[in-house]
Amino acid sequence: MLLSRTCFGTDKEYCKMLVDAGYDAVDINDTSHKPEIFLQSTDQQFAFVKNAVDNILSVGLKIGQCHAPHSISLWCSTPDEVEQRIVAIENCVKTVSKLNIPYTVIHPFVFAFNKQDEDPEKLWQFNVDYIRRICKCATNTTICLENMPGEGGVIRTGDDMAKMLSDVGDDNLMVCLDTGHLISQNCKATDFFAAVGDRVKTLHIHDSIPGQDLHLLAGEGRFDWEDFKNALRQYNYHGNINSESNFVYKSPKDLQLEGQILERKILEKFLIK
Repeated sequence: MLLSRTCFGTDKEYCKMLVDAGYDAVDINDTSHKPEIFLQSTDQQFAFVKNAVDNILSVGLKIGQCHAPHSISLWCSTPDEVEQRIVAIENCVKTVSKLNIPYTVIHPFVFAFNKQDEDPEKLWQFNVDYIRRICKCATNTTICLENMPGEGGVIRTGDDMAKMLSDVGDDNLMVCLDTGHLISQNCKATDFFAAVGDRVKTLHIHDSIPGQDLHLLAGEGRFDWEDFKNALRQYNYHGNINSESNFVYKSPKDLQLEGQILERKILEKFLIK
């Protein structure tokens, strides 16, 4: 098990700070917020991700996962915009496959964060077809589907996730468990793991409260962390322990190292000895 930090901006200086803070690995998130990169030429896409990979590896860190571009709301997007985003996600997965990054995290498409779709069955089937399409692009990386927050979250619970895994029917589809999204739906980790078991391969660790997606430091919200630790032990989770809180990004630059050290020490509590 490695202690990992999601990061936006994988320049060498930042990567060196993560080493100084005691992290083992990095989860690349630049890719999730820059979908336009993956609509450029194949060479430009590869150079963008390769630069991040080289900076991470050059300081001795490992790479835990890469986050594909975020999906978009179907409520306020045209079919052409949705198709363009799917193409960007496909291209990201193809690029990541070339660079031997073990896991690529994707989001399902939603109707809207705070609105339920008027036709949930149609939205569900849209996601089944979309996820199958993405899995076909993953020649050398494993796709991890993330549980989502909000009223329109589509995959809110472990049972939702288990049904989607079954409906998609691809052995290369696994799970990214996001703790903040789980508490936003007022769900427990043990229930989630009971539904999907060893299909959980990656984690996004942060805290929140029911109905919100706040990306707080673990312990600042209402997530049941003892239940989470019990679930990790019970289901023998041995993947990376990865933080996705916004705590460090809100800290003054001259205190970011101290913030990273504090957050890493919190993560250590979840290591299975």
